[in-house]
Amino acid sequence: MIKVEIVRNEDGKVCEFRSNGHNGFDGEGETIVAAGASALLQTTVLGLANYRRLNPEVEYEKGWLQCKIERDEYLNREIDTLIETMILGLRALEESYPNHIEMEEVFSDVKV
Repeated sequence: MIKVEIVRNEDGKVCEFRSNGHNGFDGEGETIVAAGASALLQTTVLGLANYRRLNPEVEYEKGWLQCKIERDEYLNREIDTLIETMILGLRALEESYPNHIEMEEVFSDVKV
């Protein structure tokens, strides 16, 4: 089971996302979902880092990804476009494969 947690700040903006369990070795359905989730998550990190040059804090190991984003008030719209599109893709995966991926959104008291 792939678990994705989206952390929003007090303004409702995503300040962090993390996932675990996408190692791709748990059967055909899980492998497809793992590949899709990994592609969405890693592409978003690449967009934040290489396209927007935001230097997000990223930790990555096999089956684990964590990305913390320092918000930039001038780029909030572009940051939101990248991240909210990722969330839409992950939600679509969750809807199609509810036994293989679970998403949760939480709110943080910490403003990043």
